[in-house]
Amino acid sequence: MSKGGDPPPRWQELDDMENVQWLELLRPFTTTKNLYLSEETALRVAPALQELAGGRATEALRALQNLYLKGSQSFNSGAFTTFIAARTPSGHPVAIYDWE
Repeated sequence: MSKGGDPPPRWQELDDMENVQWLELLRPFTTTKNLYLSEETALRVAPALQELAGGRATEALRALQNLYLKGSQSFNSGAFTTFIAARTPSGHPVAIYDWE
């Protein structure tokens, strides 16, 4: 138990989340300009964002301008590259940075 009485996060539950659930989780963050993702979270979110390629690229995180990824494995994810490439033609480019 944590200090607040809540159980600690159970990462296995995050492993079971489907892409649509990740997109639903991100949907309220329409005004977020900077998003910081740990390596573990980035590797789970990347496939969901990849599904937005095409006409749905601004469906989630509409105001996103900068994506900060911690860890080289997540930084090199092709899924993020696909998401970023899909947003550029829509006038909503996203820069990706290595978060140290």
